[in-house]
Amino acid sequence: MSKLKQLVELARPHLEPGETILGAAQGAYRTTVLRMSTVRKGVLIATDRRVVFYAKKLANFELESVAYQAISSFEQGKDAGGHSITLVTPGRQVHLKWIAEGPDLDTLTRQIKAGMDSARTR
Repeated sequence: MSKLKQLVELARPHLEPGETILGAAQGAYRTTVLRMSTVRKGVLIATDRRVVFYAKKLANFELESVAYQAISSFEQGKDAGGHSITLVTPGRQVHLKWIAEGPDLDTLTRQIKAGMDSARTR
């Protein structure tokens, strides 16, 4: 099983009943461990209700959820390390970098943009 599929399956129990995964992509994020900056693998998941960021730690996990209507800005970029996505909301942001180019990234970005558009037209 690929790392992306493993992370998505680990995140699935944290979804709401009936919530559907529409797209996901794996990348890396910067965090602090023992007061030292480090990079860990994580996954950004677009569902029919929200965007979920999930990362597995040694014995725990990190989870952040953002409703589409709360996203004020969607930023996307590319550098030598790969693609990056930043979701900006009032008071916080979620940033995933080193995302491989491919259908997973295309599906994820399309679903996030569609979710934001749908939330704004309600």
